[in-house]
Amino acid sequence: LYSAGPAEMRQAFALLLDGLPVESLITHRLPLAQVPEGYALLRSAQALKVVVGADYPSPTALGEG
Repeated sequence: LYSAGPAEMRQAFALLLDGLPVESLITHRLPLAQVPEGYALLRSAQALKVVVGADYPSPTALGEG
């Protein structure tokens, strides 16, 4: 497991405030029901960053899956 301490959090917030383009790091957005698939994508190195949201539509509903 990884946990960031106060110093790392300050540095991360400073990078965000300076305009770090974090949006480009998100490779997948999945609905909450697809959390297991998100972990599988990460484990298989098919994803860099997976964001899970209760209101995201299923990729198959979007014609992506």
